[in-house]
Amino acid sequence: MLKLIILLLTLSLTLSQSSYYDITNMINELKEKTIMLEKIIAKKNDLIFNDKNATLYYDDSSLKRLLTSSDSIKVSGFCDNRMMIYVNGDLMVNTELWDYVEYRYRPFTNFNPATDTLAIHGIDHNSGSASTCILYFNDIEASSSFYKNHLKCTIDSSEGWTEKDFDDSAWGGTFINYNTYWPGFWAEIFRPEIFCRYHAESLCQEGSELYGGKCWCSKNYKSENGQSPCVPCDDNDFTTSIGSSMCLCGKNKFSTNGYDTPNSCESCPGGCFILLTTNLY
Repeated sequence: MLKLIILLLTLSLTLSQSSYYDITNMINELKEKTIMLEKIIAKKNDLIFNDKNATLYYDDSSLKRLLTSSDSIKVSGFCDNRMMIYVNGDLMVNTELWDYVEYRYRPFTNFNPATDTLAIHGIDHNSGSASTCILYFNDIEASSSFYKNHLKCTIDSSEGWTEKDFDDSAWGGTFINYNTYWPGFWAEIFRPEIFCRYHAESLCQEGSELYGGKCWCSKNYKSENGQSPCVPCDDNDFTTSIGSSMCLCGKNKFSTNGYDTPNSCESCPGGCFILLTTNLY
């Protein structure tokens, strides 16, 4: 009798494990099909799909088309820990949801990029060193290049900072914080509170980005003083920081100082390697 009971328990356990694995496989297969479908949708709508967290991002061109239209669009987002969104000086969103919550649960408002003024107030209840904010337009996450080219931020607010005619010329740009669980933007200086304003026109010319109120050459661009207007580095030459006045010699190229300035980079027939310690700033 005891042997029969043991046999039945073993059979039951085997069936249970089999059912568990079958269900698990079905779930994983469904997830893969869902991701595949989202990729197809993304491609159709000129979006970028990120496999890591199953998030859709606007590429620069599609986001620009959206934000230069005359149609009213949906805007939402979150900050770690609190985000407030103003449209034309009126507080429209005030939320402490700071997670990748589903779009249907995120508080949102509408604004017209062509005529409305969009402002964001972010608060971190701690020091601000691990803070981040993320914006969504029509439920699609904005890109880091959007934050750099279209948001001006400060850590000190002034009266009327959410209004259309406010002068934010002294404000800085954004810092893209990749050291957080949710990579997004914050002010250039880490403080528990930031104030940002959206600009429809790009803040800097191509090849440069805002920092400290000035447009500095982006990575792989240079100028005589490191500021805009900037020109791209030659083929196989590159920079590793913003504000560069010269470009590193690329693979299998060399110069007396390892850069393309003051002498140009020349090719190494048999290959070469230059050890560099100089900062590009």
